[in-house]
Amino acid sequence: MPRFANQNHRFKGRFWELAAALMLLAKGYRILSMNTRISGVEVDITAEKEDVFCLIEVKYRRGGEARLEGVVHPTQQARLIRAARSMAARHGQTIRIDCVLCTPYPPFLRHIQAVFT
Repeated sequence: MPRFANQNHRFKGRFWELAAALMLLAKGYRILSMNTRISGVEVDITAEKEDVFCLIEVKYRRGGEARLEGVVHPTQQARLIRAARSMAARHGQTIRIDCVLCTPYPPFLRHIQAVFT
């Protein structure tokens, strides 16, 4: 892959992660961190709302409809679950794994709570 293509891919990822964070702020979430590592797992956004700690995966899809099916690969699901269990053991707080699906067409952002456990 040409170097500029990889940089463009990273820029798009950061753009949609920032857009997702702004949407979550508007919904009353408190953003705790972005692109952090928990138990060796990169988590796009960590946020909190009403004493629920959320690990949020941001996924971009070029298609017109943001569908959850097949968006988060089973390997990534296992990693996120491992990170959630680690956080729960450390803090004794309710942990939820959410996903924000992003597309270039309305609705641009779709927040899905508790995508898997």
